[in-house]
Amino acid sequence: NHTGSVAIGATTTDASAKLEVTSTTQGFLLPRMTSTQGSAISSPADGLMIYVTDTNGTFTSIGFWGRLSGTWTALHL
Repeated sequence: NHTGSVAIGATTTDASAKLEVTSTTQGFLLPRMTSTQGSAISSPADGLMIYVTDTNGTFTSIGFWGRLSGTWTALHL
């Protein structure tokens, strides 16, 4: 739309959202990568989220990870 926001599955976005995904039959799939690929992200921004498919010294468990205060943090659900 004209505000620079993106709506997927909807015609408008919530005013507070840059991206809005609407569905009653599908979910949102985060980028999936190996721990080596995740470790290779150059200057990851705080708030970045990924799903890691294996482990290494940085990513100690398979699952959702987020960047918080300059470090990768496991997001336990």
